[in-house]
Amino acid sequence: MPIRILDNGATINVKINGVSNYVDKEFDTSIADTTLFIIENNGKSWPIPFADVEVPITANVEALAAFVENLKESGGSPLPVGASTEAKQDVGNASLASVVTNTADNATETTLAALLAKVIAAPSTEAKQDAANALLVLIEGKDFATQTTLAAVLAKIIAAPATEAKQDVGNASLAAIELGTPASLDQQDMVDSMPVVLAGNHSDIRVSIEAVNADLATNTELALKLDETVFDDKTGSKTEVAPASDTASSGLNGRLQRIAQRITSLIALLPGSIGQKAKAASLAVTLASDEDDINIQSSIAHDAADSGNPIKIGAKAINHGANPTEVADGDRTDNYSNRAGIPFVIGGHPNIISFEYKASTAQVDDAIIEVGANESIVVTAIDTTLSGATTPDVEVRIGFGTTTVPSDPADGASVDGMVLSHPGIKPGSGMVKGTGAGIIAMGASDEDLRITNSVPTDGELKVSGSYYTIAI
Repeated sequence: MPIRILDNGATINVKINGVSNYVDKEFDTSIADTTLFIIENNGKSWPIPFADVEVPITANVEALAAFVENLKESGGSPLPVGASTEAKQDVGNASLASVVTNTADNATETTLAALLAKVIAAPSTEAKQDAANALLVLIEGKDFATQTTLAAVLAKIIAAPATEAKQDVGNASLAAIELGTPASLDQQDMVDSMPVVLAGNHSDIRVSIEAVNADLATNTELALKLDETVFDDKTGSKTEVAPASDTASSGLNGRLQRIAQRITSLIALLPGSIGQKAKAASLAVTLASDEDDINIQSSIAHDAADSGNPIKIGAKAINHGANPTEVADGDRTDNYSNRAGIPFVIGGHPNIISFEYKASTAQVDDAIIEVGANESIVVTAIDTTLSGATTPDVEVRIGFGTTTVPSDPADGASVDGMVLSHPGIKPGSGMVKGTGAGIIAMGASDEDLRITNSVPTDGELKVSGSYYTIAI
């Protein structure tokens, strides 16, 4: 753990293992023993092992303590011009380290003495220098490779070095050449010879007629082989009748006629051309007895534009009073009808929501049901009732709007978006629209179901019904 104690003007820098500790010059020192020196200041202490101190260099721990005490005398005054500083000492240490590194392999007096001894023992002579010059002249006349040419050769070797794989390819090529080459020179049998082809512009090749004539049949032999009766018996005459069956004996012409007849019969069984035909002009086919089920479906997918003719659908008959078998959520189900084919149909929506609304005071454009953007309210039933204790008749207007109920139309005019309206409901009565089995009104995107009514004095007005919402 190297330690340096340096003067830093108003403080001293106790640098322990490269970490600076700046100590006010109001410090105290003490010697613990011959190996340990202590600096104390403001309740903190720095034990300084004498053996670890690199700066300053002193003879013993007492001299180190005296040096540190002398640092107090400089007080807080600045260092004189050119004074030694920690930074300058670091630069000096770095320079000394560089000198040590650079002179580590320098010649010593011993090595110089050894070199001198060798020079004295075998000094250079004029004769030796002449011999060396002659050798240099000899070397100069040679066409040795230069460093540039060697570098070029090395670059080519590095760029495309010989590999075991390349050697294997070369060996395979040589083996193929060896396989296609005759085993020896001179004439060989055809199986042991190399195939060749004459050039297109090759000169005429002379052939010995005598050798060819020796192997030709004589006119007598040819006449015997080409006898018309014998030839017709072998091949059949031009007027030969086709055999009665595919396997009956026949000459060549009869056999060819039989084949032609069978091809003509086969052509007659095939359609005259490709493309859809009437049944009478089409080839009959039948599915295999173990054919997989054939999936029949419309060519128009769900959510695609409608086109073409509709596909008829059927239903499964079920008795009145019987319950269909329940299936799991997401499974396909049958459509049901009675045994007379009349379908069982229940109108509505799988997520019908019931509601009730009460007004005991006058309301203006109040929201009964609210929806967001791209969502619509579909009303399937609605009714209003007025309590019997109510004193006056109550006017009610219920309709769709983003902020208001549609305005009361002028005389002889109409407005869209109204669901239920009455100019004056009598106390103890009401009105009903829809049964819940069908759609009675549908709002546009982001339109709420709203109400405006007059004051139901001493009573209350109630609105109830059913609806569902749908994205649009």
